[in-house]
Amino acid sequence: KALNALIGWPIFGAAVGVASVSAVYVTFGGQTSVIMTDLFQGVMLLLTGLVLLWLGMDYLGGPTEFWDSLPRSHRSAFVGFNEGGEIYGKAGDSSYHSVGIFWQDAMANSAMFYFLNQGMVMRLMAARSVTDSRRSVLSMFLILMPIAAIVVASGGWVGQAMVHSGAVPAEMEASRAFYDAAYILTQPGVFGLIMAALTAALMSTVDTLVTAVSAIAVNDIYKPKHPEASEEKLLSVARISALSVMIFGVALVPLFASFDSIYAAHGAFTAAMTPPLVVTLLLGICWRGFPPKVAIWTMLGGTAIIGASLFFPEMIAPFAHGVEARDAGDGIFGGMKVYKFMRAFFGTVVCLTIAFVGTAIVGRKEKEGLDGLVWGTV
Repeated sequence: KALNALIGWPIFGAAVGVASVSAVYVTFGGQTSVIMTDLFQGVMLLLTGLVLLWLGMDYLGGPTEFWDSLPRSHRSAFVGFNEGGEIYGKAGDSSYHSVGIFWQDAMANSAMFYFLNQGMVMRLMAARSVTDSRRSVLSMFLILMPIAAIVVASGGWVGQAMVHSGAVPAEMEASRAFYDAAYILTQPGVFGLIMAALTAALMSTVDTLVTAVSAIAVNDIYKPKHPEASEEKLLSVARISALSVMIFGVALVPLFASFDSIYAAHGAFTAAMTPPLVVTLLLGICWRGFPPKVAIWTMLGGTAIIGASLFFPEMIAPFAHGVEARDAGDGIFGGMKVYKFMRAFFGTVVCLTIAFVGTAIVGRKEKEGLDGLVWGTV
């Protein structure tokens, strides 16, 4: 979307361009190229995001003036518990609400990011020792993540403050806030660098997930069935997997582009996909007696019921905390936009119910050989 605003490329064409560049260095450089480029791109994004926030404060007269220029709703936590807030002086989307963001992002997606993100797991496994890996987790959680939250939000904060203070016209679109704020504050100067950092940050996400999928395809799918395969053959399979998942991801762009915003698309996707994975994994590592058979039931049953909610979203209404259903619109996946965030809570409850009821039926399985793998045995 940034490239679309910057040079007029269509969204799909820009996605193809970014994917192509990422595919080249992932294919020929592998995990080493991903780690090194991510390090450089991450530093770039952190610095440019902080610079944008500092320039916005300076533009408005200082930190105090910047804070005072934000609407009250943007200075409070959990605004609009089950109703949308105000965006740039206009009524916000009624489906964008704090309770939905809590269940989708703070709960389901945070667990997904920290425990199930294969790209994150691979980075931690690349550390020199378990001690270094643990230090990395703590450093990321206590230092990098708070800074990253500020950096990611900087464009929206600055844009909102500039609009609310009257420094810029109220016609600024929320989806273009980062681009417009950066253009006003850094043009001419470091505007190009900030746009490059934004694109690089996207590429660092793409390359990490692509290499993660390749690792799973090789180590968990292909290699067990072909233990005699040579290193050259495994590398070839990894490259084919990387290219295939890149093409599949680009093919999903039109579906995600049908949502009101990037965040709405992200939220709808993770709310529908993560609950079975998160519940099964966390019960598996925290509950010694969780039966393997019931874990499979939880995964498959939870996925099926959440899938049904895409076509019959009224199933989510009793779990929606009073959030009103929005119009599904047209298309086979129109139901994904109804209760798109609250689907995470619905799915979590469904999966926990399957897990506990299934365990009561099957009985707990105290298995040996779990020392060091299940919470309480470490």
